Amino acid sequence: MDEISVLRKEIINKRKQLSLEARLSMSDSIYEKVCKLSEYKNSDNVLVYADVNGEVATDKIILNALLQGKNVYAPVCLDNHSMDFYQIFAIDEMYPGKYGIREPLQIDNLVFSNVSSCIKSLFTNNSDEARFALESFLTAIFYFLWESSV
Repeated sequence: MDEISVLRKEIINKRKQLSLEARLSMSDSIYEKVCKLSEYKNSDNVLVYADVNGEVATDKIILNALLQGKNVYAPVCLDNHSMDFYQIFAIDEMYPGKYGIREPLQIDNLVFSNVSSCIKSLFTNNSDEARFALESFLTAIFYFLWESSV
């Protein structure tokens, strides 16, 4: 098992051991930090995921962004292991999609298409080190946000 898989399993196991109260408290802490970021305050567009299985809760971030008039986008999982991003107009218009993850309605609000495949193609002709670095970076960001909320 590679280093990233081990780290991912560790994080998931730690998350499963937390009480609902602890997870919500940490999610609130992350919500407050996100809302204070100048990048968030100054943005017109926000890409966000819908939480599942005890991940950092994102509903407050989505609601806050919508109330501020920001354009909010969330992924829709595709059969080819890629994602399209659709705009969210109301949080109650998100329904379980593939893998049981809440997704926005797929109407005329597609913004970014085939995102995962595009990112993967950036590294197709590059070394394994580049792919590992990207995955490590993304995992480190999540780990940092999670740990900083404790």
